[in-house]
Amino acid sequence: TTLGPLAFAFALTALKEGFDDLGRHREDKKFNQRKYTVVRNNKEIKIASEDIIVGDIVRLTANEEVPCDLFLLLSSDADEGAAYIQTATIDGEIDLKLKVCVPQVLEMYKQQDELSVSDIGSFPGEIQVDTPNP
Repeated sequence: TTLGPLAFAFALTALKEGFDDLGRHREDKKFNQRKYTVVRNNKEIKIASEDIIVGDIVRLTANEEVPCDLFLLLSSDADEGAAYIQTATIDGEIDLKLKVCVPQVLEMYKQQDELSVSDIGSFPGEIQVDTPNP
């Protein structure tokens, strides 16, 4: 006698989860289609966020959503090389987090008034990181 209500509750929960998954899928697809400016082969091009690959230099403007994990090379704050980033979609925190450029990179470009696309595209650096823990 309890099998019917229990099966109904499981079916209802599964249906709700299915609708939630469908909504997340639609939001992900919308986000993955957003266009961002990247520098490839010394040219600025607009591509969908899903097409950003490791090694791309992504140019973001104020209040633009960060499409992926990025390494901050330069900021419009020429003195400090600072950028404030909200990570609410990643960790749920709505506070702005301070991120700063690597001092050596900031010093390299500090003397220049404005950077050209070829300056940015020919960045002479290499980033080495540890492999993640399994």
